[in-house]
Amino acid sequence: MVAPVGDSHYNSLQARLERRSVTASGTSLNAPDNDQRADLVKAKPEILGGIGRGHPYFENPGDTNSNNNVSNMQLNPDGSVRNLNGHAEVTRSYGERQLRLGLRLGF
Repeated sequence: MVAPVGDSHYNSLQARLERRSVTASGTSLNAPDNDQRADLVKAKPEILGGIGRGHPYFENPGDTNSNNNVSNMQLNPDGSVRNLNGHAEVTRSYGERQLRLGLRLGF
C-alpha cells in the first residue's frame, strides 16, 4: 500500500505466520549408523502435553510482524537517487563477522 502525502510516501508491510502443529513424515531418518526411535523410551510411549486445553507441546507459536515507514525520496531529473552520501560505495573490506550469544537460566 502506498499513499502519497505531499512529497512523502507511506509504506506498510504486514506478515503473519500461522500456528501449525509439528508433524513427522513416514520417511526414514537420514542419520547413518543411528537407530530411529521416535517416542520410545518406555514400554508405553507418552506424548508431552502443553499448558492448558488445546495447546499441544509440539506446536510452534504464531507470529505477526508489522513494518511501516514514511519516506521522502529525492530523485534527480533522470530518475537516479539525488545524494547517496557515500552509501553503497565499497571503501574497505573486513574479515568475516561472527556474533555468539549464550544464555543460561537455572532454577
